[in-house]
Amino acid sequence: MSEKLKKAGLTPRMLLFSIVWCVVNNIVFGALAIGSSTSVMIPLAFMLMAEAFITRAISPKYQFTPQEWAVFFSVAMSGLLCSPHYGVGDLWHLGTNIAFLRGFLRTYAVAFETWHTFEAPVSGLWIVKDPAAVDAYLYSGPIPWNLFAPVIGFWIINWISLFLAFHFLAIIFRKQWIDVERLPFPWQRPLYETLKSAKAMEGRPSLWNISKNIWYWIGFLIGAVSAIIDVASIWFGFSPPFMTAASYYAFDLNPYLFDVFPSGLWWWSWTSWGIAFAILAPMDVLNSTLFFWILGPGIGMWLNWITGTTPAGDDWTNGAETGIFKWRIMLGGRSSSIFAPVFIALPLILIWRARKTIIRSFKAAISGAPREEDEPHSWRTVWIGFIVCFLVWYASMIAAGASWHVFWSFLILTLNFILQARLMAETGGIRFNTHFLDQQFNMYYDMLPLYATGEFGNNVTSLTAVMYSTEWYHWWAPLLPMGPSLVGFKFGYETKTRARDISIAMIIATVIGIVIAVVVGIWMFYYWGASVLYTRIIELGGIAVTYEDWPPLIDHLNSGESFFEYYGLPSDFWGWWIAGFILVVIIEFLRRRFAWFFLNSMGIILGAGWVYDFYMGSVLIAWVIKQLSFRVLGGKGYERIVVPAACGVAIGFAVFFMLLQVPVVILGLAVTAL
Repeated sequence: MSEKLKKAGLTPRMLLFSIVWCVVNNIVFGALAIGSSTSVMIPLAFMLMAEAFITRAISPKYQFTPQEWAVFFSVAMSGLLCSPHYGVGDLWHLGTNIAFLRGFLRTYAVAFETWHTFEAPVSGLWIVKDPAAVDAYLYSGPIPWNLFAPVIGFWIINWISLFLAFHFLAIIFRKQWIDVERLPFPWQRPLYETLKSAKAMEGRPSLWNISKNIWYWIGFLIGAVSAIIDVASIWFGFSPPFMTAASYYAFDLNPYLFDVFPSGLWWWSWTSWGIAFAILAPMDVLNSTLFFWILGPGIGMWLNWITGTTPAGDDWTNGAETGIFKWRIMLGGRSSSIFAPVFIALPLILIWRARKTIIRSFKAAISGAPREEDEPHSWRTVWIGFIVCFLVWYASMIAAGASWHVFWSFLILTLNFILQARLMAETGGIRFNTHFLDQQFNMYYDMLPLYATGEFGNNVTSLTAVMYSTEWYHWWAPLLPMGPSLVGFKFGYETKTRARDISIAMIIATVIGIVIAVVVGIWMFYYWGASVLYTRIIELGGIAVTYEDWPPLIDHLNSGESFFEYYGLPSDFWGWWIAGFILVVIIEFLRRRFAWFFLNSMGIILGAGWVYDFYMGSVLIAWVIKQLSFRVLGGKGYERIVVPAACGVAIGFAVFFMLLQVPVVILGLAVTAL
């Protein structure tokens, strides 16, 4: 038994350690130190260092195995480690933090605003309407936990069922994406590469042997220096060349080149850690990103401007409402209104590719076949788990007052989360906030049943309508299931940890994390008080911003116009949309058929979507570095020198950026106490 535990990752000591650490981290950084910015890169570095010191100074028996560390990171990324994070490393914290803490507050606050201001029919399972509880929230007072019991129960049941449903769905895609295609998960690669080096896996020298890992530690130093410069700019007002904001740098070539070739190609920004993660992305993703960046914001804008079909300089609507080449509709969707064709076509294609696995697994579930050795659960467990979780989620929504057709949202979310998971697996995001995929585009597709049934208005009885009139970015947007589960399985694959251990750890941590987060979220709701509303207006988009600008949903509801009428979409909209859909199908067909075909549909999302305006510089610099490294060093040299250096930059930046924030956080807590 001890030998089995030694080889396993799901040992009692690691499970206990993971939960205790993540709860402490969640409370300290998630609830108390709101202004801090942390990520799992930091416990990785510090804990591995502490482990090395303890095991050498006291006893080697306290050392964790690589499999145990894989379980730790699975627990962390499952939602239990909900520390604030926006731009220092890993994408899953962006999701878990928004989902469990800030996301709960936003959803709750907006529902409260809508009920209180517009007298909308918000369910009693969503918010507490008691006047004393409202006063305590507005003017500070005790938390009426007895009144919150039904609300807490609803959110816990609803979120657990949603998360676990998509955890089971992730198992369907696990083997194909991780074992067969070996997708790289670039934003997470620094974690498992560092872990494998620290544990001397695959014949590697120990991470602590600096001379043998010189490129990693050079990268670490570069990341540290970059973080020091970025924080110094905040502390002392120091502004190095090309810095536009803390951590962000940009070249603006518009004054020199815009008149020569008017387009959106002449301003691009980068971050040091963004370059590191982009280097770790596949070459075909970088090639495709630059290709579609040049095609859309480049040639597309230029063509529309020189033909006079779009006013020169009008890059906001260029290619959407106006222009002879409506590249935004075809490639990148339309801001604040509708999904790009790739966001629908690609997940459907991924489902089609997985059809054999889906059919085989479903047959095995019906026949009751035993669990396959390398699978985390039997297929009967997977499919029953998915179906039961969906039914529980659906029942909770109906109980909260939603219309029967709310199941449509679940179907749309299924496509959305498959796409988000694939985005994490192939690109890690490249600083692309994946909640944008749902934030603005998903809403249109979810509203289709409301138009069909006529239940769309500000004061209707359907909770489904209230969901869309109160949450312009959709209340499930930041949850990001599937992606973290697949990242956990990727850790298992890289560290030779059993998929079953990973799955069980993530299920346990997800349930515990949601229970903790909902209660902590309510506490934060009262801890922050009414300032949440003002914060939303200033930073996150409160009533003043949400309903008037992003998008004007209340005005839309009251206008009586259809979606297309209100937003003034061009008459040839569907022609361009269908052309984009067909383009994605052709690209994916050619990729599967011919090894030489260099385009990847992910490039459409990154190059012609939301990313190019803000972070294309990271992609461009990474592309140049990878091209040079392959030509000068070759593939082996790239893996030996460039990959560890990029991993070191990511870890070094995260660690030092966090360390240098500690004095600021302490000072902020002291000021708050006074």
